[in-house]
Amino acid sequence: MLEARELRAGQTILYKGEPHMVLDHSFNKTAMRGGIVKCKLKNLYTKAIFIEELSNQRLEKANLSKQEVIFTHREKDLLKFCDVQTYEEYVLSLEQYQWASGFLEEGTTLQLVWFETNLIDFVLPEKVQLTIVDLTPVNNEVQKAKFASGHESLVPLFCKEGDKVFISTENGKYHSK
Repeated sequence: MLEARELRAGQTILYKGEPHMVLDHSFNKTAMRGGIVKCKLKNLYTKAIFIEELSNQRLEKANLSKQEVIFTHREKDLLKFCDVQTYEEYVLSLEQYQWASGFLEEGTTLQLVWFETNLIDFVLPEKVQLTIVDLTPVNNEVQKAKFASGHESLVPLFCKEGDKVFISTENGKYHSK
C-alpha cells in the first residue's frame, strides 16, 4: 500500500478498482489541513486522463506484467499480435491505438501490457524501422515519406523508395537511416 503523498509519475496504482498510471503529482502542505495531494491520472482501460485529489488515501500498487510479441497484421479495425514462444494470438482495437498503429509493420517486436488477465496496452520501442513506399518533394532539404504502415513523416532527400529508416515513436519524426 502507498500513501498518496508517496506517489510519483510513472507509477501504476489501483484507483476505484481499475489500473491507473500517475502522469503528474503535486503535494501542497497547508497549516490547518494535512497535505493536499493532486494527481494527474490515466485510466489504463479507457485511456481517460483526469486530475484527482487523493489526500490522506492509501492506494494499492497495480501489478502489470509485460509479454514480448510480434505484430502480425491488421484485420479491419483490429491489430493482431502473436506470442513468439507459444504462437498464441492476441487482438487489440485499432480505434484506441490510431497513433501507435502507424508504427506497426509486420514483424515489429513489442510488448503487450497485462493487468491480471486483461490485455490493456502495448509498448512500442523508442524507434522503429519502417519501409518507405512513396516520396513527395517538399523543398530542397526534405521530402514527405509515406511508409508501408501508413505513417507519414519528413525525411532527408537522400532517402529513396524501398529504403528502411528509423522513426521515433515519441514524436513520429525521422531518426536515422
